[in-house]
Amino acid sequence: MIYHTQLSDSLLRNMIRRKEIRLGGNKKLKIYGTLRCTSGKRMKKENRVFFLNEQQALQHHYRPCAHCMREEYKKMEKRIRSKSWGHNKLGLNIKNSVHYPGFLRASIP
Repeated sequence: MIYHTQLSDSLLRNMIRRKEIRLGGNKKLKIYGTLRCTSGKRMKKENRVFFLNEQQALQHHYRPCAHCMREEYKKMEKRIRSKSWGHNKLGLNIKNSVHYPGFLRASIP
């Protein structure tokens, strides 16, 4: 993972050309996506990180962007839902995984 604030503009362009950077991410939201994503282009430089590949982003616990990586996002969401559907010890009906913030929705039965 490379922080945008640690790179000059020319070094960033060179790393993209040499394919040392292929994906961008938001470090606060823990979301990664393509470098062409309109959502990613709007984020602040302080929040932007870069990855060589998808595996590196996943190792840092980032999830795919729902806009530019829709298929990967759907696969991840389906995997999470299938693993976590049911009741926990508190009697809450867990519909999504706690591993990805924003995905947990609980309701009291």
